[in-house]
Amino acid sequence: MRRLTFTFLCFISLNIVDAQINKGQWLAGGNGSYTRSSQENNGSFAILKSKSTTLDVSADGGYFIFNQFCAGLRGGVNYTSDNLQEVYGNLPNNGSVSYTATASVTKTTIWLAGPFIRYYVLKPKHKINVLADVNYLYGHSVAKSSAATAIVDQNGNFLQNSAAASKTTSNTSSLIFQAGPAWFINPKVSLELTGAYVINWYKPQGYRTNAFAIGLGIHIHLAK
Repeated sequence: MRRLTFTFLCFISLNIVDAQINKGQWLAGGNGSYTRSSQENNGSFAILKSKSTTLDVSADGGYFIFNQFCAGLRGGVNYTSDNLQEVYGNLPNNGSVSYTATASVTKTTIWLAGPFIRYYVLKPKHKINVLADVNYLYGHSVAKSSAATAIVDQNGNFLQNSAAASKTTSNTSSLIFQAGPAWFINPKVSLELTGAYVINWYKPQGYRTNAFAIGLGIHIHLAK
């Protein structure tokens, strides 16, 4: 019985920590996420292949205005690379098949900065806490695109080919809602796993995108 009691007390002690998330303390750290997706469709007269890679890195600093409630500033950079390859066939009335092949690459870099607020749901004594975070970011986007198109007949002879490149700049803003567990390795260091819902607005194009993201982060908690 004494051994069982001792084991239980050890387990409890391992899950108790005096996390520094009280009024007057500081927060500093960052978060990163990586997303890679691909798509492939094959048909009799059409082939489509696309790949997309996104890397999102941010850093922040904040101050606990109240116990468990922090406000501060966050800045970051988002890099996205989209690759598209498409081939489709045309069958005109004369029965001679021609194929149109298009390859394009778009690389977009966005610099962002803005305020955030964060709340830790559980009291400081919990080694594993739950955080909720809201962040508004404003930034500048630069997109560079290149594309090549070729039309060939069924014997592989080139009928037409062209290439083009472009650069587009725009202002962007993002509203990010994220939440997840925070594991306090010790009172001053926490590791985080968050799920986020991201809304992006682009001007002057005037369109909006919605996305989900998974992120890993680390934060340092400092007392005065």
